[in-house]
Amino acid sequence: MTTAKKKRGSAAVLVLVCLSALLGSFSFAVNVGKYFHEKTSTDVAAEAIALSLATWEARHLNISAALNEATVSCIKGIRLILMKGAVSVGLAVHGNFGPIFRFSREGRKAVKKLWSLATKYSSLNRKVRKTYPLVLAESLRELCSYYDVKGIPFPLISGSKGKGNSSLILPVVESPNLEISGSIRAAIRKARSYKPRNPFKKKLFKVAYSLFERILRAFFSLKGHAFLQVPARKAEELGKIHILAVSREKSPFLSSFYPKKYRTWSVAAATVIPGDVFKPTWKSRLTEVSQKAKNSLLKSFSRGRKK
Repeated sequence: MTTAKKKRGSAAVLVLVCLSALLGSFSFAVNVGKYFHEKTSTDVAAEAIALSLATWEARHLNISAALNEATVSCIKGIRLILMKGAVSVGLAVHGNFGPIFRFSREGRKAVKKLWSLATKYSSLNRKVRKTYPLVLAESLRELCSYYDVKGIPFPLISGSKGKGNSSLILPVVESPNLEISGSIRAAIRKARSYKPRNPFKKKLFKVAYSLFERILRAFFSLKGHAFLQVPARKAEELGKIHILAVSREKSPFLSSFYPKKYRTWSVAAATVIPGDVFKPTWKSRLTEVSQKAKNSLLKSFSRGRKK
């Protein structure tokens, strides 16, 4: 009897040990699977967020480029109208007064309308530059919520230096104001390239164009300012947007073996492919992340958590 009880007791212990081993192995396998699932999800989230921010960066630069192109087109139109007026002055010196009368009647309206459009495009460009960071922050928040991660952007880690809060990788600033006087000078300079041989007519042309320039300056006392939004640095000096994506939930596998690093994390980087300041040709792409950048991001993240 005693021997049978001992055997039953040994068998029960053996069964319990086997069950514990099976349950432990199953739990370990589940935790490892959960860890790798979280790791893959975090990798996808990091790349998606980095590429999204770079894409918004490219969109911002494309909108600015399109508005720059529209502003410059208006200024070119003004210059052509003024050049037509300057040519009509030359014709008036020769006795043909019809074009100058038409210019005085129609030219002012056309220039005023084009100048109004140029200032509107410039004002819209400024609004885009100011609202762009808010759009970027909202995009980051939505993506982090969708992928259930905490995304931390580190835009200047790859040596991209420069002041400006309107852009992550390529700060954008306003160019000097485009004054109407510049267009007046350019138009008259172009028209004065024709010089008659007669000395008297030469002097007459000079006086006529000088008077025409003064009249134009008084005539076109236009309000507002036209300007462009241009990158503060060369497009070739673009940096990278680095994103550190950290999972929100603790991983049992990590918390069991590495209690200090209990969340999965991933680093991704994206940049903007340079385009034209006056053409919407900017694009975005993912790039490789160096180990140095990863270590720097993790150190920054660790310091932030300690604080």
